[in-house]
Amino acid sequence: MKLAVEVPDVERSTVQLLDSLTTHTVGVNLPDAWSAGSATFVQVQWDGTPSAVWPVLVRATVRVTVFAGSPTVAKGVAARCQGLLLAEDAYTFLTGILPARDPDTRAPIASFTVRCTARTAPIT
Repeated sequence: MKLAVEVPDVERSTVQLLDSLTTHTVGVNLPDAWSAGSATFVQVQWDGTPSAVWPVLVRATVRVTVFAGSPTVAKGVAARCQGLLLAEDAYTFLTGILPARDPDTRAPIASFTVRCTARTAPIT
């Protein structure tokens, strides 16, 4: 029988890390009442796990999107978040910062992706 392992929640660990390193609100879901006039929000999403060294570790793609009141703020906060994540051993560069406009809120956003390498844990 093979070893049964569990993949850690890289989305949650990334939220916790950025929340501890920045002064911005960080979460998975954009608050319902959020608008371009609201405080800057940093959204973290787990975009899949394209590779693994099974059963030891996984390499997950994490997307970070910053919602802000101006393109300059969105890009600046995204650059800071990217730099903070890339200073950690578990994260490596995937894509650079991409500014855009959110189709739902019409607010400026900036996003990037990183690869998060995480160890699995045995299921006991």
